[in-house]
Amino acid sequence: MEVTIKTTSGTVEKDLSQPSAKDEVVETLKKSGWIIIKGGATISCDASVARDNKVTILPSLCLHFAKIAQYAVAILPHANERFRYSTYGTLPPEAVPDPPVTRPEQWKDYANNTEIVAVATFHLQGDPESTWKWGYDKCLKGEQLGDEELVYPSGGDLIICNAWLARRLVPKPQGDIKLNFIYVNYAA
Repeated sequence: MEVTIKTTSGTVEKDLSQPSAKDEVVETLKKSGWIIIKGGATISCDASVARDNKVTILPSLCLHFAKIAQYAVAILPHANERFRYSTYGTLPPEAVPDPPVTRPEQWKDYANNTEIVAVATFHLQGDPESTWKWGYDKCLKGEQLGDEELVYPSGGDLIICNAWLARRLVPKPQGDIKLNFIYVNYAA
């Protein structure tokens, strides 16, 4: 399960079938609050990954959702075996025309926890030539600074965010194309 992962410190290749690679990805989510798995939102993948993991994350969703969630399903139980999906759906980005940089009220509790206890994932539609815009506050686990770092993932990418991260509520496609995304939120 070779993947390319973009983080605050650059882009790395990881084999998510290896526990040591999962450890590194989990540590990145704990420290920087986000990762992007390049091509991680594609559906041409092995659904058995979702079915064979120890955790029941998407029991009521169709196979399409199980396939696109395979990378989150591979990583999240490694971070906290109690993870379950909490909410999911699709959203046209124009539904939130100017998404704010925000975080949940209980973000400090999340940030002070030694385990990752909640994440948001965004499965971006489009091909690798499609560009999306998403941002987060550079404060990371501190009080918001109002200093936003912008990230430009591609169509087919998967964004995974730790719940404490002050971030744009939703990513936005760039240009004139109309693209949706699928969101799945997980909590332990």
